[in-house]
Amino acid sequence: MKTAWWWAIAAALTSGAFAMGGGCVPLCTPGSTQACACTNSQTGAQLCRSDGYFDPCRCSGTPTAGGFAPGGGTSGGFGGFEGGGTGGFGGGSMGPMLTAPRPPSIVVGDAFTLSVTAMPAATTWSWTVAGPGGVPIQVTDATSETPVFTPTLAGEYLATVTAGNAGGETTLSFPIVAIEGRVLAFKPTSVASHRGTNRLALGREQPSTVEVFDVVTAQSRTVAVSRAPISLAFTPDGMRLLVGQVAQLQVISFAGATPQVVATWPLGGDPVSLTANATHAYWIGTSERDVNWVRLDTGQTASRFYFYSMGALRMHPDELRFYGANRGVSPDDVVRFDIDVDGGGVTAANDSRYHGDYSVCGEAWLSRDGTQLISSCGVLFRVSRLWSDDLVYGGRIPQQQYRSVDESIDGGAFIALAQLTDAFHDRAEAPLLMTVERSSLRQSGVRLLPSRLSSLEGQLLASHVFVDASDKQHVLLVGGPGVPSPRAVWLTFTPGAP
Repeated sequence: MKTAWWWAIAAALTSGAFAMGGGCVPLCTPGSTQACACTNSQTGAQLCRSDGYFDPCRCSGTPTAGGFAPGGGTSGGFGGFEGGGTGGFGGGSMGPMLTAPRPPSIVVGDAFTLSVTAMPAATTWSWTVAGPGGVPIQVTDATSETPVFTPTLAGEYLATVTAGNAGGETTLSFPIVAIEGRVLAFKPTSVASHRGTNRLALGREQPSTVEVFDVVTAQSRTVAVSRAPISLAFTPDGMRLLVGQVAQLQVISFAGATPQVVATWPLGGDPVSLTANATHAYWIGTSERDVNWVRLDTGQTASRFYFYSMGALRMHPDELRFYGANRGVSPDDVVRFDIDVDGGGVTAANDSRYHGDYSVCGEAWLSRDGTQLISSCGVLFRVSRLWSDDLVYGGRIPQQQYRSVDESIDGGAFIALAQLTDAFHDRAEAPLLMTVERSSLRQSGVRLLPSRLSSLEGQLLASHVFVDASDKQHVLLVGGPGVPSPRAVWLTFTPGAP
């Protein structure tokens, strides 16, 4: 009984039912399979259901999407370890058992090193790669254990390896998805996006500039600013970009043929968080307790003290209120600030009625129609103009640690960028891009994003997701600690593509 109990725990851990630092979370790709332990010391397979959780381990039979079957000879016993594949388990003469990783996501143009785990060790290797449409792709050092290939087109690639030793040979194939991407030569200090104009703005410390991209054409404009950007925010019409800097705010206008700084206003602090309506910018400084505002046409400033310690601020579409989340204080809650219709100042503030009953985790995002607020921990609150009906619990999307949230062009789904933290190993897991249906709050899709690039030493961290006016999804991943050359990668996805 004790042995069976330990096998049950092992199966739960490998199935994604538990994850370090994240509680119970669905981490598998629907339709994929993975290896799991059976009580008879053999290895089985389990299928990932549509809700993102694995079925119980099957020690005989064939899951519909994984290819598990009793092994025989020198190839395939089961295919599908964490959505990759495993081969070479069976009777008779037995070559190495090969285990592929979860299907990796890589960036077009970035060299990728192929590898699998072989048990026992293999002494001979032969690799091939087929690109989209089955076109053969050149593989460098194809007879080595870790060859390299470079994807030239976005889409799904199929890597096939044959590995051998004295016991025989095993062949295994596993998919790799290549994503359209652009490696940036700098690490953004801040980011803002605007759907109506298809603009993505990235702050740069050295030199002090703002890079403004048209995400449709991928063309960019560089705007010099006088100090390094700390925070960025577009006005609701997208025609002005506000650049928060040490003790000042600069306004970039897009009214002319070339974007340019049209105003510089001194501030009484450093705006680490920034939002705006048509007439004013609202910001939180390093104290995080004073709510400040500045009139955009005159530079007139004012502030008001609140006991909330705020994170990022989000302007409501009606431009008469904005929202945020407490950061690092108790209770863990979401907060609303009201704006005076005539003067533009902040007139009132209040947190929700729950006062920490639901986890917020220091960040929150408004839906584009202004009816829902989503916290970093996945808790949803209904939003209303009436105080009595505002910030009411509205459910929870699949529990993750969300870093940025947007929504599809039709408003039917949240597009959420998540990244769990492995507290035991003190590192972040691979970023995930999730699609969550707004009507049911169920996960309908998940993409495993690249956690590393060959051109970077160090892990990529989730930063920002933005859905443009054509429904394409743009993701910014930045180099984390240990990246010697501060860089980032900007990825683009087309809905329905692999």
